[in-house]
Amino acid sequence: MTYLLVVFMGVVGFISIAMFRVPVLVALIVLGRAVSDVGHAAGHALFPTGLVSVALSLFAWLVLFLKSPTQLGQLKASSAALALASGGTILVYFYYFGLSAEPVVYLLKLSSLIPIFLLARSVSSTPQSSVRATALLSWSATLPCALLLGGLILLPGLTVGENGRPSGTFVHANAAGSFISIAVVILVWLCLTQSRRFLVPVCVALVALVLTGSLNAVITAVVGVIVLCCWLPTTAVARFAGVILCGLGSWLVVILTPLGGRLEEALASDFSSAIALGVSRNSLEWRFINWSLLLDTWRESPTFGWGIGSTSTVIQPLGGPPHSLSVQLLVETGILGVILTMIFGAICIASFYRNLRIDPRSPYLAIGAAVTVSLLVNGLASNLLSSGAALYLAALLYGICGGLQRSRFVDVRGAVSGQFLPSSFGHNEELATVLGRRTNGDL
Repeated sequence: MTYLLVVFMGVVGFISIAMFRVPVLVALIVLGRAVSDVGHAAGHALFPTGLVSVALSLFAWLVLFLKSPTQLGQLKASSAALALASGGTILVYFYYFGLSAEPVVYLLKLSSLIPIFLLARSVSSTPQSSVRATALLSWSATLPCALLLGGLILLPGLTVGENGRPSGTFVHANAAGSFISIAVVILVWLCLTQSRRFLVPVCVALVALVLTGSLNAVITAVVGVIVLCCWLPTTAVARFAGVILCGLGSWLVVILTPLGGRLEEALASDFSSAIALGVSRNSLEWRFINWSLLLDTWRESPTFGWGIGSTSTVIQPLGGPPHSLSVQLLVETGILGVILTMIFGAICIASFYRNLRIDPRSPYLAIGAAVTVSLLVNGLASNLLSSGAALYLAALLYGICGGLQRSRFVDVRGAVSGQFLPSSFGHNEELATVLGRRTNGDL
């Protein structure tokens, strides 16, 4: 049966590539990853575990090679170096645990973020593509949230996890929360910068977020929206009002929903006692025990770690994944991997800062910063690297904003030289003035 499903997915994939254009294919990849784990949390998954996610990873690379091969030339040396280092961690895994497909599959899933980013950037590389890119982003963020709400009403036996928390089409309620928290930040940004018609999708996403019962996801969304409120160009009064509304809304959610009980449990945690006794009373204490045991394992191989994907397969002292991005990176890649990740992050920050100096009021840089902060906050206590759907949505956002930001610069250069400047981009006149002063400098 599994072989027939693989053949069927392969045939459908090639037909899709032949029939559809890149924007549709990107949407299929992102939305397909968001719905691939339907039924898993309820104990009866519709698809074999991991099969669809692997197929989508291969499909994403195939679309890039066949539909937009020129985008591969856009990869920088830093990305290639990081990919080479990631491949090295597979050898570390083989050294400790023998030959296995697990680390290769894990790295393949992570690497599929690259074609999603490049394809999304190509979709939004022209000023005329801004409307299409916005629609692609909004539908990709909204539809899984709507499916969670609809599934809770129509198919609760399939979309509600065994723990009683709605998970929608995701593997777990926390995975759903990770995705929806990023969706909330994106939809709020669209509502503030594009049109108030996105207010309905925002409400849908907020309701879905609260229903997941993920405290970490709610905090993630709140922090991301606060970053947006403080970053987007507006008056000081509007920024202050936005922060106050975020705080007030969060407080109302906590006192009016079961999240309040989960917050009380977390605040009542005794971490030292939990670690000493090895007994947890809530999920946060469980995480601290798990982190402590994982760090003990890391100390046995501190430099190179135990290999990529090892904490998702063989190193699980409490029978579950790390639930922490930093702990996972440390255990799997060691100190060397953490240093290389920090270097790559510093390169990305430097590139972001250069763009910020040129265009400090860019809405695309604002949402990029907000989503990045949200991912880092979410990664503090979640399996972010395993939350494929959330990372797919973030990669889509980064690609679209990268393409729109680039076309924004091209338009402004045209305005500086006296050419026609489309009116669909905000703050272009001001940006043209800034770039006119810096044409002989930063550019």
